[in-house]
Amino acid sequence: MTEIIEINSAPEIYVMEYDGNYYLVRGAQYLDDILFGKEPLGFPVLIKSVKTWEEVLNNWENTGGSMPWILNPGIVERMERDNRKLASDNFNA
Repeated sequence: MTEIIEINSAPEIYVMEYDGNYYLVRGAQYLDDILFGKEPLGFPVLIKSVKTWEEVLNNWENTGGSMPWILNPGIVERMERDNRKLASDNFNA
């Protein structure tokens, strides 16, 4: 079972679920490790459900003007299983 930890600071990787899709809003430098990694990541991952697209954009690290990466739900499931999942109701980048 995944451990849930409350946090007050920015995680290395931040994924937001909106309207049934998962978006990588922080941690693009770890994208290869997220997509192809066979080992768990060495740090916690924040995965949060939000109600508006604006919340996704407000927390997005905005790397070069592109849109947030959309992640396959299977990858998010692996991240939740293999890494500590963090929970926060008030996190904002």
